[in-house]
Amino acid sequence: MRLLMAIAMSAAALECDPSMDAAGPSNVQEGQPCGGWCGTLGSCASGLHCDEGLVPLPLMPFGMPIASVCRNTTKDDALWSKVNVSECSTGWQMLSLTNTDDLNEMIAMTSNAVVDIPTLQFDPCVRILTGKVCAPELYVILLERMYQDPKSLHYYLVQGNANSSALPTVKDILIHT
Repeated sequence: MRLLMAIAMSAAALECDPSMDAAGPSNVQEGQPCGGWCGTLGSCASGLHCDEGLVPLPLMPFGMPIASVCRNTTKDDALWSKVNVSECSTGWQMLSLTNTDDLNEMIAMTSNAVVDIPTLQFDPCVRILTGKVCAPELYVILLERMYQDPKSLHYYLVQGNANSSALPTVKDILIHT
């Protein structure tokens, strides 16, 4: 019984107090680590957002953390000009990584798409860069493969229908940045 109480108290001690301010620095610049346990790595400068689009979780296999970094949404969204996407009769609408509903939809679509690429089944750590939706169900999502070397960028385009039981498709694409 004492052991269970000790475990419960330890778990409670690991939770962040939502009424307290984050302990980390503010005004963190693009590409720099942010977020972290209870905000210890800090919050991003104006116009940037802390990367929330890490899939499957912000943990690599074997529990090694992937650092969230401050991202510039405008730069990530601009990558669409270098990607060929089918036409949309109603016009593509941008999704937002800072909107919980959009982010959850992109994470679900991306997690289902991992099944389609054998390389990602073994090492499924990807960063969602940007996404679009056509009408309420057709999605396209641009992913960046997570590598140790940030100069080795590898991109995937996920396409799928939210109302279909079929798995989304994943296409390996080359983007010159």
